[in-house]
Amino acid sequence: MPQLSRGSMSLAFYVAPAAITPASMRDSMSAACRRQVKLMLLILALAAPAFAGGASALRLAFPVAVAGIALWLLVRHPFGRFLSFVLWLFVLTPFVRRIVDFQAGWQEVNVLMVAPYAAASLCLGSLVALIVPGRLQPGAPGGNRPGPSAGLRGGGLFLAVVLAVTYGLILALLHDHIANGMFDALRWAVPPALGVAIVLNRADHPALRTEVEAFMLVATPAAALYGLYQFVQIPPWDANWMNNVDMNTIGSPLPYQVRIFGTLNSPGPYAFFLSIGIVLLLCSRHRLRWLGITTGTLALLLSFVRTSWLGLALCLAFMALTAPRAVRASMLGLIGAAILIPPLLMLDPDIGETITGRFESFGSLGKDESASARLFQYRTFVDALDRDPLGQGLALHGATASQVSVRSYEVIDGGFIEILASLGLVGGLVYLFSVTGLVLIPQIQPNGRTGDMLDIGYRAFSVAGLFTLLSGTCTVGEGGIFFWLAVAMPIAALPSPATAPRTSAPGAAPGAAPTT
Repeated sequence: MPQLSRGSMSLAFYVAPAAITPASMRDSMSAACRRQVKLMLLILALAAPAFAGGASALRLAFPVAVAGIALWLLVRHPFGRFLSFVLWLFVLTPFVRRIVDFQAGWQEVNVLMVAPYAAASLCLGSLVALIVPGRLQPGAPGGNRPGPSAGLRGGGLFLAVVLAVTYGLILALLHDHIANGMFDALRWAVPPALGVAIVLNRADHPALRTEVEAFMLVATPAAALYGLYQFVQIPPWDANWMNNVDMNTIGSPLPYQVRIFGTLNSPGPYAFFLSIGIVLLLCSRHRLRWLGITTGTLALLLSFVRTSWLGLALCLAFMALTAPRAVRASMLGLIGAAILIPPLLMLDPDIGETITGRFESFGSLGKDESASARLFQYRTFVDALDRDPLGQGLALHGATASQVSVRSYEVIDGGFIEILASLGLVGGLVYLFSVTGLVLIPQIQPNGRTGDMLDIGYRAFSVAGLFTLLSGTCTVGEGGIFFWLAVAMPIAALPSPATAPRTSAPGAAPGAAPTT
């Protein structure tokens, strides 16, 4: 059983390297994939009572159950098991919510959606490492030893992100948006906290790498295949959800007339998840990768999210310059699939017309309705920021405001705008510069390019994520979990920062064990 390091404050979220046994490091990818299938089936099994008259009870029972399972995985298993369980929750919880609403009746505010945050919030304890870096922990033979946070790479930038989010929460509380602000604070703070936890567990990076790769091998084709089914025969729970939400940009709840959103909450996060899945699978050597690459590419195309299309193209360009031959060969396969799939889809006149129109809109953004609305928001935002440079706080814009029915909210279709409007000019710039700095750490470090193929995929996706901020706040919520995963994994792969010279503890007897 892995032991949490002694002397940690609450859940410091660090698993001692000794807890990772050689046997666990030798786990095959096939065994890791089987674990991912079991986690997926476990979450779906928890939702099964919805079909047996227990849908109403699941609204509270599901978040409690997954939080308990997450705590058990965190305490009794290597950190990678907890991480993959949290990733599954962010992929599947919106799907479970739609089934529950279909069986028990629509609820605009459904507490079940707190489930992934209830599980992932356990990693908020890792933020202690940002406040007390280098903290010594008692109990090591011969004296104290450095805590897991000693030499945390990027710790100052992570801390700046958390402080900016804290400022936005304070503004929300001052605007009397207490409950809404607290929930939105989870959406903003939990993803970077998970990133800190990944960096703290850098000694276990090879095992984390295996778990995440296995997750993508299973989750990407699973979510893509469901999205493809959704396109040709939309399930009743998805149609019910579309009829109740005010989201006219995702089409109609009819076959071949929907912008697919798969198991997630909307086409944007769905396309964002598929993008990172495709990128990482291009860097995988497992034979199952082609199932995820082909189905994921088709589903990404049918989500009609142009920013994710461009983001994937940016990832491919980045990888073409930095990746080894094996990855470039996989890229050629993806490009071939991208060339062959559209003509096959266009055999159906309706699908062909929609796809053609979406591609043609790149050359006529001035005439495109969604692009024009986004440009209008950017033009008017400068005046709004001049009137209120301190910011308006969390939960007043975007997804949370929409879900909790804040009457004065305005959905902002641009990540830079939402960040600056929520956190103010100073807080927003601190947040943006800190996120950019964390993305650049593996790019500019002399030893940052490890040669690991998955590491190249993470670095490419995190750079593309900055571009995605033009159309949405990909650093928060369900999309944020995958963005910060891509940010943290290459940082965790870097060699540990140099430690201070070893010195004897003050007052120690001659020959006593040194401390660092």
